[in-house]
Amino acid sequence: MTANSRCSVAEPPGLETQRREIESLLRESELQAGDSWYVVERRWFEQWKEFVESGDQNSSSFPGLIDNTDLFEDLDSFHLKERLAENEDFVLVPAEAWHKLLVWYGMVDGQPALERKVVDLPSTLKVEVYPVEIFLCLHSNMENVTTAQFSRTDSIREFHPGAIRLCRCTFSVPPGSECRLWMKSSDSSCERLRNVHMSVLDACLSSGMVRTNSSHTHTHTHTHTQ
Repeated sequence: MTANSRCSVAEPPGLETQRREIESLLRESELQAGDSWYVVERRWFEQWKEFVESGDQNSSSFPGLIDNTDLFEDLDSFHLKERLAENEDFVLVPAEAWHKLLVWYGMVDGQPALERKVVDLPSTLKVEVYPVEIFLCLHSNMENVTTAQFSRTDSIREFHPGAIRLCRCTFSVPPGSECRLWMKSSDSSCERLRNVHMSVLDACLSSGMVRTNSSHTHTHTHTHTQ
C-alpha cells in the first residue's frame, strides 16, 4: 500500500483541531538547511482552509484528495511549470504538516509528493522549489540526452555517483568502462569535474556553464568513457 493511496487515509481529527495543528506548524516552523518542505497547490490549500474554518464536516468546501495537477507541465514527466510563484500558485508546508494532510486526505493516485529541501545559499536560507536540472549525455553521442535534478548545494562528491549511475543505466555503459564527468559550455569547450568539494552551483558558475531560464538553472554535462 502506498503512502498516497486512498486506502491509507486515516480518520482525521475535528476541523478545529486540524486548523489549529496545521496553522501552528506553519507559524512555528523555521527554515533549517537540509530540512524538507512540501509544495502544495494553492487552490487545494485554500479550499482546505475554507473547509476547516466552516466547522461543518458536511460542507461543500471539502477539498478532497490533495491534487497538484495544475502545477505540472504534463503528467508524464511531472516537471513543474515555469515561473510558479509562492502564495499565488503554491504554498510551502513543513514536513510534519504535509504528512498530517496526507494521512487525513490522501493524494491523487500516481502523483509524486513534491518534497523540496531547504538550502543555505549566500546570505539566505530558502526552499529550493526548482533544483538544478542537469542534462547528461555520452561524449560519443551528444544527441541522446537524459536529465536529472540535483540541489545547488550538493557537492560534486555527492553529485558524481548519482550522475555516473544514471549514465551507466540510461546509456548501457559496460560495467568495466571507466567513466569521467565533464562539463560542456556553450562554446563547446569541456572541463573535467575534479574538485569534489565544490558545489554543483559553484562548479557551473566558475566555468561559465550556467544559463538561467525563469526559475530553472540548466547545465550541460557529458560523460567520457574509456
